[in-house]
Amino acid sequence: METFRMDGDDNRLYFRNPDHAVSDDEEFNMIMSLLRGADCEIGDTDMGPDCDLIHCECDTGEFSVVRSLDGDGTFLYSDDPEVIDSLEELFEEEDV
Repeated sequence: METFRMDGDDNRLYFRNPDHAVSDDEEFNMIMSLLRGADCEIGDTDMGPDCDLIHCECDTGEFSVVRSLDGDGTFLYSDDPEVIDSLEELFEEEDV
């Protein structure tokens, strides 16, 4: 699984699986497993009509795991671009 960002968007970190198809559930489970392994605190979940927001915190700061319920996968969001930078490094180091 690889991470990527959209041009001009420093607040979101997206994931893609170029080598093989991975279901949305598998992708979500892989992301959450890595975050738990990195000692991130997994907080409350806000359930919406089209996505769930899971509030999290790591040493680098606060962020949300946004799990789409309509087949668009999972991404990470933070108001602080430095948190996204750190999370991107974490996922690159772990090579999920």
